[in-house]
Amino acid sequence: MQDAKTSQYGLVATSLVEAGEVLGEYLGQLRCVPKKTSLRARNQSYMLRMRARSVLEEYVGIDARQLGGRMRFANHSCSANARLFELANGCRHTVVVVVTTQDISPGDEVTVNYGQDLWFVCRCHSASCVHRDIQDQENP
Repeated sequence: MQDAKTSQYGLVATSLVEAGEVLGEYLGQLRCVPKKTSLRARNQSYMLRMRARSVLEEYVGIDARQLGGRMRFANHSCSANARLFELANGCRHTVVVVVTTQDISPGDEVTVNYGQDLWFVCRCHSASCVHRDIQDQENP
């Protein structure tokens, strides 16, 4: 983890990381997340919404703001070189891991695509960015 070009912190490879390597688990506190994105604040947490739902049919999120591992520092890019995978072990235990989708050279930042339902303002500036309409918004 070190200062990254696009934001304050990021994951940076210190050696060659091959495609398909599991880098680690996205850890944090489980929380219920409102279905409507308009009810969620931007840039106020590390809340990763999962596909899994609670018994109340609300989405479940992993909030890594105050408690979490290194994977919470994987910055977003619409042209990411790693991916988030939800792995289920039975019907009660689901984890999210970060897996590389291409080789990552030493010094390159590890990025993931957090999808359409962002809890932050996208600043990836990728040529294939799908969030150009919000890149100029101010942080709250």
